[in-house]
Amino acid sequence: MKDSLKIICLLFIISICICCKTNTSYKIYDPVKDKDKELEIRKRRFLSNKKNPVKDSALYANFDIGVDAFSYIVKGELSGTLLFICNNDFYPSYKIEFDSISYSFVINYDSEKIIHIVTSDKHFICNGYKIGDIMDTAKIEREKILVRSGWGYYYPLENGWNAFVGGSDSLNYTITSFFKTISKGEPINEYEKRINEFIK
Repeated sequence: MKDSLKIICLLFIISICICCKTNTSYKIYDPVKDKDKELEIRKRRFLSNKKNPVKDSALYANFDIGVDAFSYIVKGELSGTLLFICNNDFYPSYKIEFDSISYSFVINYDSEKIIHIVTSDKHFICNGYKIGDIMDTAKIEREKILVRSGWGYYYPLENGWNAFVGGSDSLNYTITSFFKTISKGEPINEYEKRINEFIK
């Protein structure tokens, strides 16, 4: 009887030692304060669940605002800089490249969707325009220009992209970037009317 008790106690001690040795301690983090840590955990989970990698052609075909972000995060990389987007706030941005053209994008951590895409790549051509072009005021409809006060002016193009044509509060019609975003600016006529009333 005593021998059997000794054996049981010994096995119990051994099992505790094994558990202690194999136990991994995890750092407790706040998902609100530590977004990068949360993102890395979600990214690893995404990779572990993903059996068939998506081809670049399929990724690019679906590269748009409102789509699931993680296929693009896996292919891209964290840029290390904050991007000032048109809702007048800064967000961590990610870089990605398709057909030798570089893009940056921003995601919403809650919905895990892309909310902003931008490129200043000189090889990117959109509706016949490229970076550095000056939009012909005789060919565009001025009333279609949208404004985000303190951010800039932009002109919506037919294919869903926008041409950024003036930073801050200076409209010069020179294209410095193309972007897509979930936020919508104020029509220029309404903006100018509001500013003029404020000045009066």
